[in-house]
Amino acid sequence: MSVSETTPSIDHYSNLFQTFETGLNGGSDHAIHD
Repeated sequence: MSVSETTPSIDHYSNLFQTFETGLNGGSDHAIHD
C-alpha cells in the first residue's frame, strides 16, 4: 500500500517540477536543457 501512496506523489512532484522548470526557462530553453 505504501507504493500506491508514493506513486501519485512522485507523479505529482514530477509534473510540478517539469512545469516549474518550463516556466523558469520559458519553455524553449527547457527543450534544450532536456
